[in-house]
Amino acid sequence: MEVKYLLAKQLKEKFAEYKNITVDDFYDFYKSHNENISRSSTRSYISELKKNNIIEKVSRGKYKLSDTKASHNYYFVLNIDFIDSRDIANFDVVLKQKVQDVNNLIQSVYQVDRAYSISRGDEIQLFLRYDEVVFDILLLTMAIMHPLKFRYGMSIGTFDGELKDNSYDMNGKILWRSRDAIEGVKNKSTISSNVKTAKEDFNTMANAMFELVNLLLDKITSKQWEVIKHILMEWDLKTIASELDITESSVYDRINKSGIKSIRASLRTLYLTSIKEDLS
Repeated sequence: MEVKYLLAKQLKEKFAEYKNITVDDFYDFYKSHNENISRSSTRSYISELKKNNIIEKVSRGKYKLSDTKASHNYYFVLNIDFIDSRDIANFDVVLKQKVQDVNNLIQSVYQVDRAYSISRGDEIQLFLRYDEVVFDILLLTMAIMHPLKFRYGMSIGTFDGELKDNSYDMNGKILWRSRDAIEGVKNKSTISSNVKTAKEDFNTMANAMFELVNLLLDKITSKQWEVIKHILMEWDLKTIASELDITESSVYDRINKSGIKSIRASLRTLYLTSIKEDLS
């Protein structure tokens, strides 16, 4: 079966004003991106779109975009601390370039109006409105930063302070919790994370899930990260294969072996769970 590459961003833009989306609409949409698409593949895509809560069924053969806009006013803080940074030649220069690359991509691909800030040491921090793209941004950051590996602390919650371009100049409980979270994993020598919010039960659940996710992330190879980066940039398979000078079958193989589909599904579930919690 073909890779279920959903083109979610383009699909949402295309059907934003549609009250009902038919199977023919989906077929025409995917055929405009891949002229060899079959109707059976389109049905598989529709199934995956439903599983990922991108669309929902209205009636037989009719669908609509799911309302995934958060009914909350949460923000997301991500603190990153790089592993063995002192052993990396010209680390400051390397980090500055990679942060610039990440910031350019997350602003162009995900249309966010914030960017990573760099501390005086080997840490970076991102402060964002909390929505469904934050964990893809985390994964894209890992892909761009590779082969650098890092530990990361996160917090989700409300913020009523003053927004500043450099989030290190900001203060508030959500920022303090994220900074505490990263301190809790600085002694780890592998990809590790720590979630701290106002709700301990949620923290326990999220950290248990991330422990499993990090085991998978730590095993992803350079070639697999290369493909994942382009998937997260919302490139189609044909374009990825051409860019990397490999076959579409090889792209598919790297995706499957990386475990990225399971990782993204787990993070998607965490997001959908979190927006139902009182994390203020």
